[in-house]
Amino acid sequence: MVEALPYYVPNRIYLLRRHRFGNFVMFSRAGELNTNLGEILDESRILKEVTGAPVIVLLSHKLDELVPDKSYAEGYNWTFKASAEQIQEFKNKTKLLSRFGRAQTDESYDVYLFD
Repeated sequence: MVEALPYYVPNRIYLLRRHRFGNFVMFSRAGELNTNLGEILDESRILKEVTGAPVIVLLSHKLDELVPDKSYAEGYNWTFKASAEQIQEFKNKTKLLSRFGRAQTDESYDVYLFD
């Protein structure tokens, strides 16, 4: 969702499904095919501890629209899901910074600060 970001600011981008920093997503089966909101929280905690830097999370799914435990298709044969507990914990551990509303493409997302 943010491949253009490095052209404007030097922020590092963590690629959750590849478990590494990078500037673009390679659509392949090399990364995690299935992920969930709990994993996003776990990785955010680790990144905050290791880097000491603020962690910004971009979600293409709207928390208020997620159906707990439903599997959502994403990108290249990927899935995403969230339990009711994960949704509540995410809301408790993050602050909504901005909402980039519905777009004609998949580039609409909410921006959160992990606390």
